[in-house]
Amino acid sequence: MDLCGNNVRELSPEIDSHQELTELIIWGNDLRELPKEIGQLRKLQILSASENHLSLVPAEIGNLKELGVLSLEQNQIASLPKEIGQLWSLHKLNLSSNQITSLPAEIGNLENVYELNLGSNRLTAVPPEIGRLQNLITLNFHGNKIKELPREIGKLLFLEYLELANNELIDLPSEISYLTGLDYLGLSENFLTKVPAGVFDLPNLKRLYLDDNPIAEIPAAIGKLEKLEHLRLQSTHIKHLPKEIANCRKLKFIDLCETSVTELPAEIKELRNFEIYFSKNRFSQEQKRKLKQQFPGIVSFVAPARK
Repeated sequence: MDLCGNNVRELSPEIDSHQELTELIIWGNDLRELPKEIGQLRKLQILSASENHLSLVPAEIGNLKELGVLSLEQNQIASLPKEIGQLWSLHKLNLSSNQITSLPAEIGNLENVYELNLGSNRLTAVPPEIGRLQNLITLNFHGNKIKELPREIGKLLFLEYLELANNELIDLPSEISYLTGLDYLGLSENFLTKVPAGVFDLPNLKRLYLDDNPIAEIPAAIGKLEKLEHLRLQSTHIKHLPKEIANCRKLKFIDLCETSVTELPAEIKELRNFEIYFSKNRFSQEQKRKLKQQFPGIVSFVAPARK
């Protein structure tokens, strides 16, 4: 059943008469609530109710044992019922752009979920039960107020994508190093003063975003990230790059815009198909000339396109 974008203000309790329904698409309406009778749609596999005005999720949603996809993004949901943990068939859960302040421990029962999006909420903590979601591939906590991650994050051994940008993190637990399949780690716009040590033990990391943190130094251990391709350091406090950066042989892109870096290690010349971006840096014309001469075809003084 597809009712998207029809200015629907209310779902009738008689929705429970559609016992054979497998998909309910109701995004982009004016719904204020979901009727408890929705829990009678026991064959439902997809429920998309994003872009409404929902403020709560009925406990009866836990009856939807065949539900595989639940999309509730862009609503006004402040909390989740513990019954959400009964959705054992769920594999994709999108709760982004709501007002959720905490997660029930029962979230850890969703052991088949491989994609979880909780971006742009009001979370201040992540429950340790998150470590039970061992099939997770994609995890997004962008735009919350999270101050620390539980050690159990290190149990998510299949995780490839971890977005933590725009939070209040000052460090990561050492167990982050167990996420050896991680391809993307987004740490932009936090309160990091150093690169968390466990990051350098992620052998498959290709994209590392550290921009807009008060990080003062990039240690030599960066050279251990042999598969690294994109490194964002814009608006950090760093003043130089270590020569070991040249060990990242697959590196394609470093963003050094709005930093105090004015010199580069000579070893960077060894890299191929590689660009470094400076923009809004306080260079004299002589410094620019010197960098262009030393690193022809590598250095750019314009802002990069987002990659």
